[in-house]
Amino acid sequence: MRNIQILLLATLLLGCTTTGATGLLTLNTCINFGCSDKKKVYMPQNEIESLKSLFAGTVNAETEREKIAQAIGWFEYRVGNQNGTWRDKGRNPGRVDPEGQLDCIAESLNTTTYLKQIERLGLLKWHSVDDRVVRHRMIFGTHWTAVIKEKENSDLYAVDSWYEDNGTSARVIPLETWFNGAERIL
Repeated sequence: MRNIQILLLATLLLGCTTTGATGLLTLNTCINFGCSDKKKVYMPQNEIESLKSLFAGTVNAETEREKIAQAIGWFEYRVGNQNGTWRDKGRNPGRVDPEGQLDCIAESLNTTTYLKQIERLGLLKWHSVDDRVVRHRMIFGTHWTAVIKEKENSDLYAVDSWYEDNGTSARVIPLETWFNGAERIL
């Protein structure tokens, strides 16, 4: 019994739980700027199987990064319908309803949560999830992103979902290129 309690506490602190007897995946997600509020969302077993099928046929690190980009959009679409972020627009547009709009802080935290779950499900063969990073450019140029690391060569990649509307594939960019201000691979 004590081991189960420790496992539950650890998974809650990490922001998500693995599937249990109920077959549900629980994720604690950001729902606004700065991630000052969170909401739990649930994914049933059939959705988890859909996610697993997305990663079928991954043959190398490059194709895995493509699957990761798609999976972040996959998560955003499903999560957004439950937590109200379905209307989130890319970047920080000035004239949108702030309810459900995410900034780069919230986007990077959510993306990291999704990546950690993908990793826990054993779907990453060529990458691991790293800590989020921030870049500073000019006065108002602070920007956060989630990060993955290629296992073979330790190359780091930004996994940035902030640039696009909810449910769109994330941009996966070499981290050094991202730090230099690039928004996508040219």
